Amino acid sequence: MIVAIYERTREIGILKTMGASRSEIRHMFMMEPGFIGIIGVVSHISNDEVLDVDQDSLGKHAVQIGGEGNLKVYAKPLDDGSLAVGLFSAGATNATVTANWSDLKLTGKQRVRDLWHQKDIGVFADKFEALLHLAACCWCGYFQVRSNG
Repeated sequence: MIVAIYERTREIGILKTMGASRSEIRHMFMMEPGFIGIIGVVSHISNDEVLDVDQDSLGKHAVQIGGEGNLKVYAKPLDDGSLAVGLFSAGATNATVTANWSDLKLTGKQRVRDLWHQKDIGVFADKFEALLHLAACCWCGYFQVRSNG
């Protein structure tokens, strides 16, 4: 929470200028994480494919395998031999994030499935790129990579 307040000093200043009290600002910062958490839990629980990645029996954690600055690429091996890959952007604009097959220790063409939207995207050689659109918080895209063989 301290980081959230520090990063939003301009917003706090505007709220004070508009007449918000300290308790109203504190209340806003205390409630916001709860609402974001509830939305995340509801959307996570209602998406079987994302839940399967979270509950995968291999039990491995995702590790950062690429990205720079505000753009990050994480990968997690799954028990069926595929990889779950997360693309993240914490920037202030839309951003294209790239997952390179070489960073994932993959070669050749790979099938990619969008887990969040539960649809196959296609077969890609060398890399997969996605445009992550501006959102209120951090943007992410989850996909699964399977060998095309």
